[in-house]
Amino acid sequence: MLNTAIDHTAASAIDICIHAGLPFVCYMHPHTYSPIFMAQNNITYPSEPLSAGEIDSFRGFIISTFGLGNEKQFYGITSEYTAEQIVAAPPATAVINYTDTGFDTPHHRYLCDVESIVESLDSDCEKAVYARRLTINSSSRISEIAQLYFSAHPSCFRYIYYTPFTGVWIGASPELLLCTHNANRTVETLALAGTRPIEESGSRWSDKNVMEHDIVVKFLTDVLTQICGNATAGERHESPFGRIEHLATPVKASGKATLSQLLYELSPTPALCGYPVEKAYSLITSRETFRRNCYGGAIGECSAVGAHIYVNLRSAQIIPGNPCAYHLFAGGGITRHSVPADEWLETEHKMKSLSEILLQHKI
Repeated sequence: MLNTAIDHTAASAIDICIHAGLPFVCYMHPHTYSPIFMAQNNITYPSEPLSAGEIDSFRGFIISTFGLGNEKQFYGITSEYTAEQIVAAPPATAVINYTDTGFDTPHHRYLCDVESIVESLDSDCEKAVYARRLTINSSSRISEIAQLYFSAHPSCFRYIYYTPFTGVWIGASPELLLCTHNANRTVETLALAGTRPIEESGSRWSDKNVMEHDIVVKFLTDVLTQICGNATAGERHESPFGRIEHLATPVKASGKATLSQLLYELSPTPALCGYPVEKAYSLITSRETFRRNCYGGAIGECSAVGAHIYVNLRSAQIIPGNPCAYHLFAGGGITRHSVPADEWLETEHKMKSLSEILLQHKI
């Protein structure tokens, strides 16, 4: 299982930064085997979110919250300190107040809400991604949990970060939101929607899953065509994640577009919000028992060459303490053909990889 690793220095730096309240990120690109670590001075860390112009020129690790249009907020982490520097000279500890916004979703409420959403959808072309939260406490070092989770998903974009605006987050995302290549002005994204147990691999996908997936493909193709002037969808295939698999379709475009424009227009996709976006957003935010914060937002790396941005999912917000509380988030695409009990089971499958690690390292 441990075929990727957070080395001892990076692991120590993670724990030091969380304890000291120092903005940091440790991440791994898919199929890479060494972590990238950067930390920033908490005294000089910007007091305001990034503006659109700052996003376009930003170099470092970028994070957004979930939301529509200008409701989204973007934060960045730049490389002022390496892991080696943090370990060699640990910073002074700041007083951090980690807040908990919301509560876990009871089973009966989730089923009732899904039924209510189904009744609110007017056609087969509509969907809403309703999410729930599950909290698991663990007394293990946060870096140890990160090591195990990173190692379990080498094909994903893995990350753990902290900023004073977002708190601590950990995730292993299989969903590419945006890959840009500045030299030839190309843009790539991935429609990832439709979920089933890995045991069903090779069988026919249900009409509900195919319909849910096609909504996302159409949205991404339409948005990139509007921004870039053209977009093409590639071949549909399966993308595994632990004990489940998703339908996946790459979408590519070329043309002049700014990073901020792409991020504001593409996120959230129907895979994390629903469609039509405004209606879906209203349906889910009026029912979910928590604020999504960074769940469903964007996370990734920006450089002079381009950007590699993923969707913040298969993730948890961590409330450090003794023990630490891990708030796991997972959602499912609700359509007129959804069965509430099946949707609950889908969220169980999506949380299972991280929840099993945490349950093995409980109090």
